[in-house]
Amino acid sequence: MDAKAIVLIPLNFRRRLRQLRRLLLLGVLGLSIRLAPAAAETAASRILYLNSYHPGYSWSDGIEHGLQQRLAQADKKIELSVEYLDSRRFPDPQLSESLAVLLANKYARYRHDLVVVSDNAAYDFAIRYRERLFPGLPIVFCGYNNFHPELLKGVANVTGVNEEIDYAATVDMALRIHPETSVLAFLVSTADPSSKRNAEIVAGTALTKYADKYRVLNLKDVSLAELRRRLDELPPHSLLFLAGQISDRGEGRPLTPVESGRMVATASPLPIYGFWDFQLGVGVLGGRILTGEDQGRAAAEMAVRILGGASATDIPVVMTSPASMIFDYAVMQRFGIDASRLPAGSVIIDRPDTVWMKYRWQIIVALAVLALETASILALLAINRQRRRALRDLADERALLERRVGDRTAELAQSNRRLQESVAFAETTLSSSPIPMAVYRADGACVMVNEAYAQIVGATREQMLAQNFRENLRWKETGLYAASIEALTEGRKKQLEVHFVGSFDKEINADCILAPVAINGAPHLLVQGVDRTERDRMLHELERHGKQLEEQVGLRTAELQAAKEVAEAANRAKTIFLTNMSHELKTPLHAIIGLSGIVQRKLHDPALASRLGDIVASARRLHGIVDDILDISLLETRRLKIDKIDFTLSFLLQSVNKAIAESLRAKNLAYRVEIDGIPERLNGDPQRLAQMLVNYLSNAVKFTTEGSIVLRGQVVAHGESDVLARFEVEDTGVGISREEHARLFTVFEQIDGSTTRTVGGTGLGLAITRQLAMLMGGEVGVVSTPGQGSRFWFMVRLGNGRPRQSAEI
Repeated sequence: MDAKAIVLIPLNFRRRLRQLRRLLLLGVLGLSIRLAPAAAETAASRILYLNSYHPGYSWSDGIEHGLQQRLAQADKKIELSVEYLDSRRFPDPQLSESLAVLLANKYARYRHDLVVVSDNAAYDFAIRYRERLFPGLPIVFCGYNNFHPELLKGVANVTGVNEEIDYAATVDMALRIHPETSVLAFLVSTADPSSKRNAEIVAGTALTKYADKYRVLNLKDVSLAELRRRLDELPPHSLLFLAGQISDRGEGRPLTPVESGRMVATASPLPIYGFWDFQLGVGVLGGRILTGEDQGRAAAEMAVRILGGASATDIPVVMTSPASMIFDYAVMQRFGIDASRLPAGSVIIDRPDTVWMKYRWQIIVALAVLALETASILALLAINRQRRRALRDLADERALLERRVGDRTAELAQSNRRLQESVAFAETTLSSSPIPMAVYRADGACVMVNEAYAQIVGATREQMLAQNFRENLRWKETGLYAASIEALTEGRKKQLEVHFVGSFDKEINADCILAPVAINGAPHLLVQGVDRTERDRMLHELERHGKQLEEQVGLRTAELQAAKEVAEAANRAKTIFLTNMSHELKTPLHAIIGLSGIVQRKLHDPALASRLGDIVASARRLHGIVDDILDISLLETRRLKIDKIDFTLSFLLQSVNKAIAESLRAKNLAYRVEIDGIPERLNGDPQRLAQMLVNYLSNAVKFTTEGSIVLRGQVVAHGESDVLARFEVEDTGVGISREEHARLFTVFEQIDGSTTRTVGGTGLGLAITRQLAMLMGGEVGVVSTPGQGSRFWFMVRLGNGRPRQSAEI
């Protein structure tokens, strides 16, 4: 090897090393580019949704739609995997093992963050195969029929929404619509586990409850032909309740609930009431309806909270299933049922649109605007005529006023000279008066003293003007101080004999007269010292002056009474106006809320549905404001009556918790209830008590961004037939300064009254609570420190409720 080759070896090596570095850099760059989407992918949360039934089943489709609708509104990206167990069409329990194997293989390398299950079959499947399919993952259930807390014993990290039909509530509502009813028929079935459970509940509750007053039929697993025959035998005043399906099959398979409901409606000559949303639109009249979308949205809300860091174990199960009063317009027409017979707040579907029904609010608004503009034009014309007339009168009045001002100015100048002369005369007279006299302010400072008073005390006038009787030891030793305070406090003169040693060891014996007087509107104390020979004359003078003062006070009192009567008349006019306007506003608000809800359910665009939901929420808030205004007007006119009915404490707390549950969940605030000694059964007005508690709790939620809210209740005193109960709401919010406490319970008063305040409100809630507490024999109060939270409380007197009467079934 020559020397040139030896030199080239290091050069080639370095060149190849640089090439290798470039390749490694390009490889790392490419790998980072390929891994970037994967990193972005891992940012999304994954949810597995197990559906008990099959696509096209309206109930579970509604749950899935509500679930997807709420998850789409979440702040983070969520990937949803959907699996259908198809347990209604294929109920064989042996298929569960095969499905578990399939899902285990399918998601072996695809881990989820949370599992949502709908209805009982999916819940049972998830609990049975949890350790194999998704160990440790939180589970949220919904649509679970007749859930009870014992099901979660030994099961961790699970929460959800109960699906419980209140059959008795729908029957009671139907009996109010049809008071002439004599026969109640219940169609139930046992073809699948869910239907079988419903049949058992109907048999254990509704059938036994109404057996004493009505003829009750249990139509279980009947065919369409048998159902038609049995219904034809019933009298006209009968009702049918669709709690199950007929036993007929279609093409070798069980009928779907929709198919069964349509066939039953065709065969039945009676009004039919249902319990689920999938029974609507097939000929069923309506009822107290559970919807799948409500179940799905509630479950999705819990899932979003868990993905945000909350524990499923800490989120309580929603036991009270939401339901709505929904009726079919065509079926109402068929059986001649007027909308006025329906419960308040009922929703009527499939009502035909007319020009008035479709555009009535636009027409009303247009007519209102036209009327307002016409009234404004007429008012402006009238004002213009009055303005021209007023300008002419003003010119005449101005000339007359200038003449009067000139005359009055001359009179005032002359009066001013006389007044100055009178003041100078009075000062000279008082200073040179032989009667000892001094005047002190209520705070003790001496503001006037004559030479005679200074001499009797043994001091100069300058020394006396520098004194304060509240700090003078001689006044306290002789009792003069106590008598002066009594005179100022009681507003009447005092007289006493005093003996003390003044300056230069001068002994002073005097009769002192202490008279409270008003100078320039401020309280003062007039002190006169007289010897015994002058006492009668001085007392006579003081009595004469007192009578003059009393006459002046009487005149002023009459003026104040007249002003009070004018103010009370204005307040009554204001209250009547508020009452009338509140009633007028509530009628269109009910229509806005009802029609918006109907349109919202028919919309398939989630964005439009969300905006329409904002409209409904705003209308409900306005409805609450109108109710508050009506309440405060009734309270001011003393027309609001407090009911005296029996109720349970648990019912009261349940209604209050339900009213604030959504706002607590929205702000993720901890909430607990602490009740000590209050009886379970009480007598009073539960609606107003709930209103007072919700007012306090709503304010606590508004002004608390983090921390907790506590509702407490205790008995303050026991009576023979009642108790004095105290309720209080404590929060960890912003707190309120002591200077602002006095304004809290005033009508239309708010702590932050600026236009830039961040928390809304009308300033009526606390004022209403105060008035209601007073009507219930109690009072209200607040303890608060800025930055350390607040504790609002009220006390009310409640009667002892009657003990529950046992019913023999």
